[in-house]
Amino acid sequence: MTQGLEARGAFTAGGYFSGFDLPLLLVILFFVFFLCLVYYLRREDKREGYPLVANPRDRERPRVSIEGFPAVPPPKRFIQPHGRPDVYVPRNDSPRQISGEFVGGIGGPFVPAGDPLLAGVGAGAWQERIDEPDLSFDGKPVIRPMRWGNDFRVARLDMDPRGLPLVGLDHTVAGEVVDIWFDRSEHHGRFLEVQLASDIASQRTVDDPRYIRADDEDRQGREPVAAVVTREHIETPTAVVETVEVDVLYAGTDNGSRNPADHVLDDDEMRDDDRNDDGSVDPAGSGEGNQAGVQEAIREGHDPSESKGGDEYREERLTPPPSGRILVPMEFVAIDTRNRRVRTAALTGAQLANVPGRKSDTMITALEEQLVRAYYGGGLRFATPQRAEPLL
Repeated sequence: MTQGLEARGAFTAGGYFSGFDLPLLLVILFFVFFLCLVYYLRREDKREGYPLVANPRDRERPRVSIEGFPAVPPPKRFIQPHGRPDVYVPRNDSPRQISGEFVGGIGGPFVPAGDPLLAGVGAGAWQERIDEPDLSFDGKPVIRPMRWGNDFRVARLDMDPRGLPLVGLDHTVAGEVVDIWFDRSEHHGRFLEVQLASDIASQRTVDDPRYIRADDEDRQGREPVAAVVTREHIETPTAVVETVEVDVLYAGTDNGSRNPADHVLDDDEMRDDDRNDDGSVDPAGSGEGNQAGVQEAIREGHDPSESKGGDEYREERLTPPPSGRILVPMEFVAIDTRNRRVRTAALTGAQLANVPGRKSDTMITALEEQLVRAYYGGGLRFATPQRAEPLL
């Protein structure tokens, strides 16, 4: 017994861990690490949406110091891919104006005013994402219609919805499916493109978005005073090409604007990366300032996909979709193989007329995706008066 006590005392008499429990140290370190991790994550998720809106009725002074613990972190720089401008968050952006009013006292429901499907409330809310197409690693748009990609097709065991009628929740035939928008990265359908019936399309009351050239925006509201027409006759060994260019002169400007249908860029509209250091134009896009010019042009607001795909993206984005074309998210439709039709339970046939549009015929921006999905999501709650009422 004496020898055992002496041996134990000899073991704990010296050393760095004498009398200390190592497992207890590991547990303490784990909890300290976990608390630090929770603190860091809780602090990072306050980069957007904070400070909170104190009084939703008071839109004149919506931002007050309601931050909680931990406080809102200082702005951090997020480097964007494909030469897009860097983003700093948090930023002092004001909340989006929502039309509606609260019913009852504090905690009462918010009733949207006007068209509830476009109010951005509840199931119809959306996130203010960037108004640019989502790009893949190669700098090309991720979501494309199948008429654009020849290497994609519908799986053999699935029914091709193209050519099938689209039926709303009230069993009204709203239009016909004309194309499928697919995800180039994940290889599955995202939207169905529908050509609305003429009687449904005529009920549209919302304006379609569109891209505006920088020089066209400067000339808005100005009256055209003259037009210069230039015709060219070019003969090649294989064909004869005739081109017509129209320069419109506006009051208060010293240069013209070509007809957008010509898809011809003026010399002063050439990309910055197509110019050499001396200012001369390099048609091949291989001037000495090519790489630096690409980044500079992109940061000044030009199409970010130009850095990878060339000028064809610029003209493609300026091509609006045909009249009466809408997109339907795949998660809001069901393909009825027995009756050969596509059904949506989110909206009625008449409500499909006001689905938010897109600016480009073959591309959709991240913000436009949010608006389209929010419209159908709002239909799950506000499409009919019965849906907006409580179940009990």
